[in-house]
Amino acid sequence: MRKLVHLSLVALGTVAISCAIWALVTVVQRATLPYQIDYEEGNILNAAVRITHGLSPYPNPHALPSIINPYGPVLYLVEALLVKLFGVVFMPGRILVIVSGIVIAILIATILRRETRSSAIGVGFGALFLCSPFVQFWWPLLRVDLVGLALTLAGLTVFHRDPRRVWMTAILFVLAVYTKHTLIAAPTACFVWSLLNQQKRTAVRFAAACFALGAGALAIGEIFTHGVLAFALFRTHPDPYLWSAYPNALAQVAEAHSLLVILVMILLLEDHRARKVSLPALYLIFATLAVLTIGKAGSNSNHLLELVAALCLAAGTGFKYLLELAGAWRFIPFAIALLLAIPLVDHSRSLEFEPQSSACEQVINLIREQRGTYILSENTGAVVLAGKTPLISNPFVYTQLVKYGGWSDDQLVMMLDRRQIPLVLIDGSRRQLWSKTVMSALHDNYRVLGLYDCRYAGLAFVPRNP
Repeated sequence: MRKLVHLSLVALGTVAISCAIWALVTVVQRATLPYQIDYEEGNILNAAVRITHGLSPYPNPHALPSIINPYGPVLYLVEALLVKLFGVVFMPGRILVIVSGIVIAILIATILRRETRSSAIGVGFGALFLCSPFVQFWWPLLRVDLVGLALTLAGLTVFHRDPRRVWMTAILFVLAVYTKHTLIAAPTACFVWSLLNQQKRTAVRFAAACFALGAGALAIGEIFTHGVLAFALFRTHPDPYLWSAYPNALAQVAEAHSLLVILVMILLLEDHRARKVSLPALYLIFATLAVLTIGKAGSNSNHLLELVAALCLAAGTGFKYLLELAGAWRFIPFAIALLLAIPLVDHSRSLEFEPQSSACEQVINLIREQRGTYILSENTGAVVLAGKTPLISNPFVYTQLVKYGGWSDDQLVMMLDRRQIPLVLIDGSRRQLWSKTVMSALHDNYRVLGLYDCRYAGLAFVPRNP
């Protein structure tokens, strides 16, 4: 019977790795597309280009051109290095994100191997992370999420191996936070775990190290950006909070990973029986709370990536306790492994290659042909690839600050009234983002040049003749 269970584990690992490899093939193909796929990609590339030109990614956001980069500087600096080496293209940055996803899977496997004393469990549940539909959607995109999560899992791995290595752990966690500043679930879990396991001295040293490094980095950033860094991190989302988004997001994860949720329940029951709280369980608890960030406007399922990683860790730990069952109950882990493998095969069959859109390349050429320097576009990446400067680098955040933060868009309206912007590109389905005065000035002074099947740049406007 024990041999049957181990064979089921090997089968699960084989299927999960096969699923992850096929997903890798599809995401690499998507990463080769030579234009912006996701909204935030253009903003990151634009920040990197500014850095290569000796400019700050955090200038005064009130003046036009308005540059708003709402994340920490780590990925912006790394992407700037890639731009220096490979030019103004998306591919190298996307490959960095893809590698980060693989690193996350390896780190999950590493932690689980130590937690469960089973390489098969580690490999199987590490590969399951890459098989998640949430992960596969965001995996090939130039965004901060997976890079920051890789740093978080690296810090968690160091802590799991030796909680006394507080400085190395703190450095990795602070780098993760200054990549994506909502990644605080893992350091919180480590601090609470130390307190609950009578390691108060370690907890105090760890908290002090994190605070010293984090506060020091913020102070230095505030000095170099003249106070803009704190604004970028904490004040760029004045929009109202949608509370219903949180339970809806948790329900989506539970529906997509119902068997993992069952394994988590086994872990929690075992922790309760043993009167302890394991580190994977604590991490899952705080990662679940961190999903509260999904209630802000513009948030999407990328806010669920850390929860999926924590879910794989906790589920893999819970699976270990199933293997310890005796008698007829030993059929349960075999059944669970089989039930986990079946949807992986089914989901892998649905993965398709994304066709290349010539319309986005037409938009880039259209921008390149303009005589002016500044282009107003919701597709920031197209402007940067064309060698122009975005008049507003983050239109979504800018419009939310106008709508809810008390900002004025009078300067933009004046430029539209004077027809100083040679080309305006907007997403026709998102016109309500802009204020009525902006849209009125646009329609009064500009005419539609063409319609394009290109994400965030479907409508092109040029100035009317005098």
